[in-house]
Amino acid sequence: GRTVWHLPGKNPNAGNPAMVPVDLAENTMGAIFTRAGYATMRTCKKGNSYAAANAKFTVRRESSKRGGTDETGSAWHGEQVLNYLDERQANKDSKPFMIYYGFSHPHDPRNGKVDLLAKYGAVNHTDKNSLPAANPKQPVMPVNYLDAHPFHHGHPGLRDEVNVSGVWERRDERTIGNELGREFACSENIDIQVGRVLKKLEEMGELENTYIFYTADHGIAIGRHGLQGKQNLYEHT
Repeated sequence: GRTVWHLPGKNPNAGNPAMVPVDLAENTMGAIFTRAGYATMRTCKKGNSYAAANAKFTVRRESSKRGGTDETGSAWHGEQVLNYLDERQANKDSKPFMIYYGFSHPHDPRNGKVDLLAKYGAVNHTDKNSLPAANPKQPVMPVNYLDAHPFHHGHPGLRDEVNVSGVWERRDERTIGNELGREFACSENIDIQVGRVLKKLEEMGELENTYIFYTADHGIAIGRHGLQGKQNLYEHT
């Protein structure tokens, strides 16, 4: 986590060899696979990233997509991968490939698609002065739900704890239930987009010839222990 803030372009002191090796970009994933003869492709959100490392990918299609439609949400990232695979197929490209397939969700704002939100009894709530509607389809409260953290944890004013759209500083059950529903809707959409790519790989005859690693950088609180964000060391995060 610390390294990214010392990368070239982040601040005036960035690029200090004591913090960042001068050949760092050449030893990142895109660079290594490209040198090994792979066609490399990357799609994900923009920001908090390392441009020099990103540039080592053969193809880059990046944009932050956290909206509630196919054009503004996770389906956009799925389309980038599918289009890339279509191009390979059309060109009869037999070169091995490595794809970094990232998403902008479920990072907030968790603006889910209407049909998936309905499944989890949630809405994309934007009115800071009112509560979202109660809905029996909303996820149940986590067993470790609290309406406030039980002690001062050192950073109560962090952005994730006070400024997440749809939650802000609220910790009541209606707000948390709605936000969990939004989280579930966004996560299910990611499942759908991954499924689309798996189906395409199967159609191409490449699924059994492809290693797939699914991972994430962290979890999130959303009401657990009275917290909302990720700046804590509880197991859920």
